Amino acid sequence: MNKLIYFKAPMVFGHRGFSENAPENTKASFDMCIENLIPGIETDVHKCKTGEIVITHDFNLKRVGGLNQTVEETSWSTLKTLDVGSFKDSKFKNERILLLDQLLEEYNTKFYYDIELKVPSKYISSEMHRDIFNIIKKHNLVDYILVSSFNPIALGKFKRASQGTIPTADIFCKTKDVPKFLQTGNGRFFSHSTYLKPNFTQVNFEFMKRFKKKPIITWTVNTESEALNLLSLGVDGLIGNNPVILKHAVETFQKNKREK
Repeated sequence: MNKLIYFKAPMVFGHRGFSENAPENTKASFDMCIENLIPGIETDVHKCKTGEIVITHDFNLKRVGGLNQTVEETSWSTLKTLDVGSFKDSKFKNERILLLDQLLEEYNTKFYYDIELKVPSKYISSEMHRDIFNIIKKHNLVDYILVSSFNPIALGKFKRASQGTIPTADIFCKTKDVPKFLQTGNGRFFSHSTYLKPNFTQVNFEFMKRFKKKPIITWTVNTESEALNLLSLGVDGLIGNNPVILKHAVETFQKNKREK
């Protein structure tokens, strides 16, 4: 059984690393999490045109890399040359897109990981999910990883590829780009996921009462007051752009519990 659930709860994840202060999903962002003793990171993966599993959030590269093209249409030889730091600040000019293989090689057990699958429907394939699982196995990190997605079909394919050895999580929120029937967690009926990953605005007492049979990790939590409220409701993990805020909230929450 995957041991992620045995890490000290509530878990804390830097959203795309330390994305408040560094360009998201870059080495600078992940290094900042190391410097601040953040135990977990959330990151995003795509399969590019030439088959490599790469780390970036958007489907289109224009916002972070200045190239008006999708990741799935772009070769690794092009992706690895893009400057994905300057959009945040010129001091990050030399930041480059990472491969999942490079990320896990660099940080290994220094983190636990939430790897979000970014898969356009027409690109869903068993091969992609086998590739991701094989990279995780190569680095002996099966016990350190959660795989999540807005797409329950992609999660189901990954679950089959990993033979259920890695927990999965359905991500959901009430926004127009998420199909209505998936906005409240119904993807779990298709993916049979281990965790739920709701947007924090959906989490309240009634939500926890309904869903508490599954571990709940919520995003994107960016203030201490939000974090403390969610912790009081019983969530199992928090994801935020400034994970130091979340780490401090967890410490405060646990201290207050001990003092009661």
